Amino acid sequence: MRWRCSGRGPRRCRRWSSIGVVLNVGQAHISKFGSHEAIAKAKGELVQGLAPGGTAILNADDPRVTAMRALTDGRVLTFGRAPSADVRVLDLTQDSRGRPTFTLRTADASARVALPVVGAHLALNAAAAAGAGLAADIPPLDAAAQALATASLTKGRMELRDLANGAALLDDSYNANPDSTRAALDALAAIHAERRIAVLGEMLELGDASEAEHRGIGRYAAARADVVVAIGDTARAITEGAGAETPSRATSAPEPGRDESTAFEVTAVEPSASMRAQRPAHLPAAIDAVAEHLPFPDDAFDGAMTTFSVHQWSDLKAGLREMRRVAGGPVAVLTCDPDLVRDFWLYEYAPLVLDTEARRYPAIATIAETLGGDVAVTPVPIPVDCTDGFDEAYYGRPERLLDPAARQSCSAWSFVDAETSEQYTEALRRDLESGTWDARHGRLRTLPALTGPLVLVLAR
Repeated sequence: MRWRCSGRGPRRCRRWSSIGVVLNVGQAHISKFGSHEAIAKAKGELVQGLAPGGTAILNADDPRVTAMRALTDGRVLTFGRAPSADVRVLDLTQDSRGRPTFTLRTADASARVALPVVGAHLALNAAAAAGAGLAADIPPLDAAAQALATASLTKGRMELRDLANGAALLDDSYNANPDSTRAALDALAAIHAERRIAVLGEMLELGDASEAEHRGIGRYAAARADVVVAIGDTARAITEGAGAETPSRATSAPEPGRDESTAFEVTAVEPSASMRAQRPAHLPAAIDAVAEHLPFPDDAFDGAMTTFSVHQWSDLKAGLREMRRVAGGPVAVLTCDPDLVRDFWLYEYAPLVLDTEARRYPAIATIAETLGGDVAVTPVPIPVDCTDGFDEAYYGRPERLLDPAARQSCSAWSFVDAETSEQYTEALRRDLESGTWDARHGRLRTLPALTGPLVLVLAR
């Protein structure tokens, strides 16, 4: 299968083959193309350029790719975990070294596949390869499974090596974009190890989104590695996102100074010595104090803000009154509305987890009444590609919650015993594999943002 393309940005592709495979529409080279839509248009040229009678192999899990079905009158085969996929990935597990084993199923056959390479995401690539084999009339599916058992990758791409000191090195330095980096970090989390260290460099060709994407990768890494080390020109953004070093992947404590603007004079308050120590060096030191007893005079600041912390205070009303006292202007509280927590689909699978979340958050009416004045409560939409580690961030990516690292970054899961947590996870896994989840909630996969329990309380 070969294609020749010319030009820069969205490119014109010359027909060379009767089979074209589109794996996904991600963020690679987005600075050259300008948008996901432009990337999708360029990749769609492969489908449009198929020879007469050709076959397009499309990712059933990526809405931008499945939309390319309309670009050809030829045969289309789909692959993925979605129930509608012609070549479907089922029963995926990983061994202690992160190598995936799974079932490939078509309408009339199935075969068990054990890949010798690291990364659950490679199961989809394997399904795409099997689809190409079917398009080329290479029978049977068992033959594809046998061939995939000997697959290898380009040097520097998900390459796991054992070092002389007893450590193992997962090398994915060939190149990187946010999607591939998240996949590599998921693979790191899946490998059985006493300690995991993520060493991250710069992701190129991200354009104006570069700083935000590197911060997001830092946050994502902190939920999956014990230590995050960043190098290169974007190191500061990564470490600000990660908080330099996260003692435990099970904590939900926010990374200090993660999104703090340097355009304003900000005084941070942090009662935890370890969190103060992790604060980025370019920001002023945080004040050792608690919300209930702020060491500042009345009206010392133009405004005051707290994010995801009111549920941890020992005296909610005292803390809110102190914020009002020291702020001459508005007071902002980012929190979750406990009355809305159970409306999330996860309550069908993990009720005790969300019951715990609902009990932890104070009532919005209590916050508003205590703050007084002109109070507005505004829902905060959660984007579908949200990189913060809380349950609702995965509203359109339910498979992520099958990953222990993703669950561990949501602190409410730590209040549920291991056996119950496993029962919840298996129930979700079964419904994803059977298509039950998609039948109920599949529309969320393409919903750009979810309006859920996240709210901003602003008192003027």
